[in-house]
Amino acid sequence: MPRLQLTDLTIRALKSDAQTDYWDTKTPGFGVRVGKLTKTFIAKVQNQRHTIGQYPDISLQGARRKALALKSEKRKDRTEAPCLRDALEEFLTAYCPSAIARVS
Repeated sequence: MPRLQLTDLTIRALKSDAQTDYWDTKTPGFGVRVGKLTKTFIAKVQNQRHTIGQYPDISLQGARRKALALKSEKRKDRTEAPCLRDALEEFLTAYCPSAIARVS
């Protein structure tokens, strides 16, 4: 997992025979995946990798913005999770309707 400060100059200079991820030191969870033919911006959010777009189709600055937006979007989703009681009720209603009838 190489880490370096990503700039347009460094991204243009990156080359790899095998697929390699380079992670940015400026923006945590943001990087570029370099292959033989392409360079693709990626973001790691909640231990999942998301593809943002290919370089130079999307600029470094634009990719950083999208990565930060992805991270803030995921944080909002986390706060809107149902409580255990609501999740259990929804599960029982969907998969165990006879159990709900006995309890009611």
